[in-house]
Amino acid sequence: MKAIVVSILMLMLSYSIVFSQNGWMQINSGTSSSLSNEFFLNENTGWICGSYGTIIKTTNKGVNWILQQSNMNFELSDIHFINENTGWAAGGVFEFPGTTNNRMNICKTTNGGLNWNVILNETDFDNRLTVIYFSDASEWNCAGQGRQWFGYNRCHQKNFERRH
Repeated sequence: MKAIVVSILMLMLSYSIVFSQNGWMQINSGTSSSLSNEFFLNENTGWICGSYGTIIKTTNKGVNWILQQSNMNFELSDIHFINENTGWAAGGVFEFPGTTNNRMNICKTTNGGLNWNVILNETDFDNRLTVIYFSDASEWNCAGQGRQWFGYNRCHQKNFERRH
């Protein structure tokens, strides 16, 4: 019985060594903010968003990260770019369903993230916005907590439609 237990332990140890994930290493992002999502446009250029409006950018495969000034103080949960200049970040404030402080925001940059502008500030919103996707500069989809929305043309509140 002891030989069987030792054999099983040796087999498990050799399996973990053979299939270990070599090559992973921790990288310093340059921020202490919680990071929530990333988007890479190509193998070199990418952005990460997070709490307190944090947006960081890399142009060298993540070796170095540059903190971009979003001038936003809410959580960003997703980020998406359609080219090296034009991108959007989505997020907002969500305390509890039915509270008056809930807010959904979508921000846009047209210069690679050097400057960001809030293009949608939806108040009285009872869902956390967690995903945003743009097929081009005029059509976008976003989702959160089991609901989906679709925008078109210019991103203004009047053309912000809820999809079920």
